[in-house]
Amino acid sequence: MNLILAAVLFGISMVGFYTIHLQKQLDKISKELEDFRFKVYKGFADVHKDIDMVDKTMKNSKQQLNG
Repeated sequence: MNLILAAVLFGISMVGFYTIHLQKQLDKISKELEDFRFKVYKGFADVHKDIDMVDKTMKNSKQQLNG
């Protein structure tokens, strides 16, 4: 009986340790995903800034050509 109880407790503890391991992996993946998302948003912001700069340059060029 004690052997069965010991085996059950060992199994529960192993499940607990594995759950902690999985949680650490999930936290790591979540952080990497957040970093990637930040880089993507920053990239979109840079692209929109560049587009606005090109638009302003083209408007200024047209104004200079027209008069």
